[in-house]
Amino acid sequence: MLTQDIYITATNGTMKIIATLLILLTSIQGFAQGTLTLKGKVYDNKTRNELPGATIQLMKADSTIIATTTALSEWRNNDKTGETSDYTLTVPRQDATYIIRCSMLGYKTTEMTVKLNNLKKREFTRELPPLLMREESKVLKEVTVSATKVQFYYRGDTVIYNADAFVLAEGSMLDVLVRQLPGVEIRENGDIYHDGRLVEKLMLNGKDFFRSDKKLMLDNLPTYTVKQIEVYDKQGERSEFTGHELPEDKEYVMDVKLKKEYSVGWMANAEAGAGLAEKGYTGDTPYMARLFAMRFTDHSQLAVYANANNLSDERRPGNNDGFKPENLNTGTLTQQLAGVTYGINVRNKKWTLSGDANVSHSILHSDETTDRTNFLTSGDTYDHIQSYSREDNFRLSTDNKFEYNFKLMKLTLRHSLLYQHFDNTSSMASETRGDTLLNRYYNKGLTRGHDLKTGLLARSLIKFKDNTADNIEAKASVIYNNRKDDTFKRYDLYLGNASQPTQHADQYYRNHPDRNYTVNASVAYNRQISQGLLLELGYGIEHTEADRNSRLYRLDLLEDYEQGDMGILPSVAEYEATQDMRNSYESKTAGTEHTITPSIYFYHITGKGRWSGQITMPVTLRRNKLDYERGAIDTTLTRTSALIGFRNTSLYWTSKDETRRFGIRYRLNPQTPDLLNMVNMRDDTDPLNIHEGNSGLKNSYNHSISISYDLNVKKDYNYSWSLDAGLTDNAIAMGYTYDPATGIRTYRAQNVDGNWNIALYNGFKFQKKRLMFSSILNASHQQNADLVGINSGMKRSIVRTEGIGTLINANYTFGKNAIGVKFDGEWKYVNSRQEDFSNLNIWNYNYGLTANLNLPLHLQLSTDLTMFSRRGYHDSSLNTDDLVWNARLSYSTMKGNLIFMLDGYDILSQLSNITYTLNGQGRTEVRRNVLPQYVLFHVQYRLNKKPQR
Repeated sequence: MLTQDIYITATNGTMKIIATLLILLTSIQGFAQGTLTLKGKVYDNKTRNELPGATIQLMKADSTIIATTTALSEWRNNDKTGETSDYTLTVPRQDATYIIRCSMLGYKTTEMTVKLNNLKKREFTRELPPLLMREESKVLKEVTVSATKVQFYYRGDTVIYNADAFVLAEGSMLDVLVRQLPGVEIRENGDIYHDGRLVEKLMLNGKDFFRSDKKLMLDNLPTYTVKQIEVYDKQGERSEFTGHELPEDKEYVMDVKLKKEYSVGWMANAEAGAGLAEKGYTGDTPYMARLFAMRFTDHSQLAVYANANNLSDERRPGNNDGFKPENLNTGTLTQQLAGVTYGINVRNKKWTLSGDANVSHSILHSDETTDRTNFLTSGDTYDHIQSYSREDNFRLSTDNKFEYNFKLMKLTLRHSLLYQHFDNTSSMASETRGDTLLNRYYNKGLTRGHDLKTGLLARSLIKFKDNTADNIEAKASVIYNNRKDDTFKRYDLYLGNASQPTQHADQYYRNHPDRNYTVNASVAYNRQISQGLLLELGYGIEHTEADRNSRLYRLDLLEDYEQGDMGILPSVAEYEATQDMRNSYESKTAGTEHTITPSIYFYHITGKGRWSGQITMPVTLRRNKLDYERGAIDTTLTRTSALIGFRNTSLYWTSKDETRRFGIRYRLNPQTPDLLNMVNMRDDTDPLNIHEGNSGLKNSYNHSISISYDLNVKKDYNYSWSLDAGLTDNAIAMGYTYDPATGIRTYRAQNVDGNWNIALYNGFKFQKKRLMFSSILNASHQQNADLVGINSGMKRSIVRTEGIGTLINANYTFGKNAIGVKFDGEWKYVNSRQEDFSNLNIWNYNYGLTANLNLPLHLQLSTDLTMFSRRGYHDSSLNTDDLVWNARLSYSTMKGNLIFMLDGYDILSQLSNITYTLNGQGRTEVRRNVLPQYVLFHVQYRLNKKPQR
C-alpha cells in the first residue's frame, strides 16, 4: 500500500501577494455614513414593463420639491438613454416622510408616500416599492424620426450595435450578424469574444432563453427580427435580488434585442434545399432543411425547432466569417435535430419557469490518409497512416429551472438530464519507416454503449429586512453519471520485415460498471460593513466517488478461435477464461474537499470616477483516495493537499463620464494530479503507445494576470488594450521516450517547469458616416516545456513561439448595399535551442473583398473573394496561394417573406482536401473526405403573426 500525505503551504511568492493585498485593504478609508440612498423602479401598471425616462420628483410632506431626477439606467451618455427605469435619491439618514411624484408623457401622474423610520445601524440603502403608472386613454400620433444609421455607439461601458446598419445576405441568421460586429469574433469552439473578452452568456430581450446552447440561437434566429445587440457586464441574480453589488456576481453578456413587431406574437421561418457536390465526391447529395417557430411576449416565451442537413459547413457567402482552409470540418456529418425551449415569468415577478428539451441523431464518416515525417536526433522516421471511422450518436437532453421569489428569499430548483447512445466503428493501417521498415500496424475497432448523466440543484438566497446588502446563500447539488460501453479491438503488429505478425490480438473490453457521483453543499454569508465595503465568508464541502471496471479478454486465445465478425461474443464461460489480468483493472476513487472562501468587495467614488475591487482567496483541504487492482497490483493511494488560491481578484477604475476604464485581474489556480497517473503500472494494450505510472507527481499551480484599458473617445471611436500573462509551476506533461528501432512510444506523466506565456491585444473601432473600420492586433510569446527522449531517459524540450497577428476589416455602405475589404495575417517564429530542432519562420495570411448588392427585380448578390497564402515553409509545396470565391444570388417576393437562394462554394475549385502542418517535431500531410466545393439551391419562407388588439 502506498500512502502519500502532502500538505501544500503557500510559497514565498504567494505570501507576498497576500501581504500586498492586505496592505491595500488597510488603506481603504471609511465612507460617508450621513446619507441614505433610496432606490426604485417605474413600471407600466398593466404590462409590468419598465418605463425608462419617467420624471421623478422628491417632495417633503408639504409638497415642497426637494430634488428632481429621471428614471434611467445608471448608464447614460448624453442623449443616449438606457432601457431600465432605475432611479436613486439621496436623503438625510434620519426619520422623515417624503412624497415621490412620477410623471411621463402618455401616463397619468402617480404619487407615493414614503415614511422613513426604524433605520438600522448599517442601513445605507432602502429599496422602494415599484411605482406603477396607468396609461392615459388618449392615443398619440406616431412620429417617425429619420436619422443616420450608426453601426455602434456607447452608453457608459455598454456597447450597442444597430442591426439595421449592417447589410447582410438575405436569409441570414444571427450568427452572420454577430460575425460582422466590429470587435466580435466567434472562435472554432463556438465561444464568442468581444474585444478579446469571453462572452459568458447570450441573451434574448434580457432573458436567458437559449441558455444551454448558444449555437442554437445563433443558427436559428433570423437577423431581420433583430433591432440591436448590447454587450455589457450584467449583475447576477444575487445582486438583482438584494439590490446591491455582490462579490463574484457579474457576467459579461451579449443581449439580442428584438424589434418591437417581433417582441410580441408568433414568428416562424422554414428553409429547405438541395444541391450538387464536386465531381469525385463520394458522399450523399448535399441537402438541408430547417424549421424555427417562436412565440414571444413580455411574460412568456416558446420556441420549437428542427434541423436536418449533411453540409458540415459554417461558411456563408458574402460575409467575413473568419473561414480558413485548414478549418474545413473533417469528414461528412449527417445530422437531425429537434427540440423545444420555453420560459414563463409572471407579471408580479413571483416565479419563473424555464427549460428546454431536444433530441438529435448524427452520423460522422471520416476517411483520412496521413503522411508524417518525425524529426529525431537519430534520424528522421516516416509514418503513412490510412484510417476510417464511423460515429453514430443519438442524444436526448432536457434542462429545467424553477425560481420563486418570496419577500426576503429567492428559491431556485434546477434539474438536468442527458442520455447518449453510441455505436462507433473504426479501422486503421499504418507503416513506419526509417532507413528500413520499422513496423506495420493494422487495427479494427468497434464501440457500443450509452451514457446517462443527471443533476439536481437547489439554492436559496435570503436577504434581511434592514435593506443592507447582508444576505445568506445556501446551495446543494448532486450529479450522477453512469456509462456502459463494450469495445472490441483487433490488431496485427509486424516489426521490421516480418512476414508473420509479431503480435496479434482480438480484444474485448467490458467497460462497466462505470459510474460516479458528486454531492456538493455550501453556504455563504455577505455582510455590509459600511457603504462601499462588503465582506463575504463561505464554506463548501464536496464529496465525489467513482467506480470503474475495465476487463480485457483475449478472444484470440480461445481453443477453437476463428477470426469472424467483430462484436459477436461466445458464451460468458468461454470468454471469461481468456481474461488478461495484467491489463484488466478495477478502480474506486473517493475525494472530499472542504473550502473556506473569504472575500472582500469595496468601491469608492471620487470626483474623477469610481474605484472598485475584490479579493477572493479560497483555502481548500482536499483528500483523495484510490483503491486500484490490476493483475498483481493491489494498492491504495491517499493524498491530502492544503491549497490556497485566488479567484476573481481584481481592481477597476471607471471615469466619471464612463469613457475610460482600467482593470487588473489576478488568478491562482492550484491543481492536484490524477491518482490514476500515480499508480506504478504498465499499460500495453496499444502495442505502439505504452503508458506507465509515476508515483512522484506534485501539485501544479497556474498563475494568470490580465491588465486592460478601454477608451471611448466619442461615439464613433473605441480603443481597447489588454495584456495577459500566465505561468504554470510544476505543469503535468505526458512525456514519452521513443524507440527508433521499433517506432514504439512509452508515455509517462511528469512534472515540468518552464511553461509561460504573455500576449498583448489591441482593438480599434471607427465609424464615419458610411465607413466602418475595425482592427485587431495581437502579439504573443509562448514557451512550452515538454519531456521527450530516445530509447530511455527523458530530457526537457523547450519550444518558444513568437507571434504577431492582425485582423483588419473596412466596410462602406451606400443605400442598401455594402462592400468590404479584409486582411487576416499571422506571423509565427517557432524556435528552440535543441540541436535536432529546425526553426520555423512562417506567414499565413489572407485578403479579399466582400459585397452585398441589392439589384433590380428584387435580386440580391452576396459574394466574397479571398486569396489564402502561406509563406516561409522549407518545403515549397507548402507555400501556396488559393483563390476562393463564394457567392449567393437571391430573389425575394411576397414582401420579402419568400426568398429563393442559389449558393456556390469554392466556385473556382481551389480548396483542397489536403492540409499541411509543420512544427519542430515533424511535418504532417493529411488528406480528408470533406465537402469544399458544392452548389446549393434553397428556399426560405417566413411568417409573422401579431396578436389582435
